[in-house]
Amino acid sequence: MPIAKDAERLASLTQALNTHALDAFVFLHPENVLLGTGILPGSTYAFAVVTADGSVTLITPWWREPYDRADSWADEILAYDWMKRLDSPDPVSATGGLLKEVQRKHGLSRIGYDHRFGHYSATRGASECSTYYDIKERLPAIFDAVTDAAPLIHEVRAVKTTHEVGKIKTALEIAGVGVDIFYRNVHAGRRECELAAMVRYATDMKVGYNGVRFIDSDPPQITSGPERTAVAGTMTNHATDRVMMPGDVVMLEYGGHADGFWWDLTRMATIGKPPDTVQDIWNVLRDARQAAIDAYVPGQSTGDVLFKAAFTVMKKGGYAEYVVHGIGHPLGFSYHEEGGIGTGSSYVVKPGMVTSLEPGIYVPDIGGLRVEEMVLWGDKPGQAEVLSTFPNGLTL
Repeated sequence: MPIAKDAERLASLTQALNTHALDAFVFLHPENVLLGTGILPGSTYAFAVVTADGSVTLITPWWREPYDRADSWADEILAYDWMKRLDSPDPVSATGGLLKEVQRKHGLSRIGYDHRFGHYSATRGASECSTYYDIKERLPAIFDAVTDAAPLIHEVRAVKTTHEVGKIKTALEIAGVGVDIFYRNVHAGRRECELAAMVRYATDMKVGYNGVRFIDSDPPQITSGPERTAVAGTMTNHATDRVMMPGDVVMLEYGGHADGFWWDLTRMATIGKPPDTVQDIWNVLRDARQAAIDAYVPGQSTGDVLFKAAFTVMKKGGYAEYVVHGIGHPLGFSYHEEGGIGTGSSYVVKPGMVTSLEPGIYVPDIGGLRVEEMVLWGDKPGQAEVLSTFPNGLTL
């Protein structure tokens, strides 16, 4: 039996379509199929069509049909026989034909689709990495007018619904299991890669929690010691065979998703009592994060304004020259969504948006520290709910 529709989300999609005189969205990329149907595709070449009157059609390979009927809110599911027989149709021809069928049934003329979509992440599954250019090139032959609606889709999905926030909270509860493992096992004599494997195994084993069917993550990025942690390039700082030592600062950067809803976290630890300078940096970072929240004015604050509030605290603490990146970004349907909270950013932060807040300071010979939480921005000035409620400290 299909799940209940997310009325908030469908209302936002149909409003966007009607405002821009579009008959439908055609979603090709998995994160947007999730946006429109409530289910993350478990395959390549699974697409969704959401019409201006709120009808939802899901096109899927035959083996996914039982899951899609149980876990999506699609009004109609069209399955095709890719890899069912030796003479099965190829997915481009099959999905193209079904899109034409949907076009005729609903009289669709003008459509918007997710043409320019990328994903900031170190490793991605095949369905998420596909560009789908082969089917994108066929859309003009199916519909009278085809528009790249990527900017509009980014705008619509930036504000999360109550249903989506609940899913993100579930993802964070799963991530919290990995954080607990990190703090309980960050010991001298252990290799970074061992600790990373323990963290990932713990979260992977939570499949089934609150009905979650699928969990995936980037390899947990464990860095230790002054030289390793002082590099802020989080997409390349994968765990190594370095053995952690007494006195090390250790960083966990961890991004992953549960059924397509993403978490992004950093946790820090010291092996032994934190040196005074390390503790001071940590305290400054916590105050900087809070300063950004305090500066928030709903629908008015830009990423630049919030960054400056945090940067002022870090500069006052004497660490301005060691700040090398912004302090946050939107997320939820992907690891990093469009926009950012950083210097010069015109991105406007609005109620219902979910972002990271992650000020960092990176000092050679001492190491790098970053304080990162996920927050849901509220309706009032200075209001932000911290969603990542599990422990965060240098020693626990």
